[in-house]
Amino acid sequence: MAKAKALKNISNMKNSMKQIIKEILKIISKEEVEKIARAVGFIQRQGKIQAWDFLYLCAFSGLDVSKNTLVAMSANLNGNMATEVSTQAIHERLNDKAVAFLMEVFTRLLNSVALTDSKISTIWDTHFDRIRIVDSTAFQVPRIYKKEYEGSGGSSQPAGVKIQLEYELKTGRFMHIHVGP
Repeated sequence: MAKAKALKNISNMKNSMKQIIKEILKIISKEEVEKIARAVGFIQRQGKIQAWDFLYLCAFSGLDVSKNTLVAMSANLNGNMATEVSTQAIHERLNDKAVAFLMEVFTRLLNSVALTDSKISTIWDTHFDRIRIVDSTAFQVPRIYKKEYEGSGGSSQPAGVKIQLEYELKTGRFMHIHVGP
């Protein structure tokens, strides 16, 4: 009984991931992902791991790349993407260029989604020319990202990420999006 429920949950998760990937492909194509990978130096020549496969592995496979084994990652790529790749090849891809690649892809996705119109009418529309909402959030990341995402120091974590957003309520547009240390 428990095994059947687990298989159903896995099936539902795979269907959800397929739907998410389909929606992402409406915003950014596999070809664009490959171009980004080349632009940041993540892909320099034709190899076994394509940029799209790596993006899938890190973002959509359901694996925690920081905790799962290379064997699990290799098996996941083979089973779900039909990409046969060695654990060594994956290990070699987990580097600063991979971080730059993922950051650029998600920044573009965020900008594409966030910069669409979503005007919210309010009673204040007639009283103000602009209504700007500015907000931010911050979270800690592992110490190995200290060079890219320096923390605030003191007793806090040495590495942290801050996301800042500025939204214009009357036009329904995000005016500013920044991801940084």
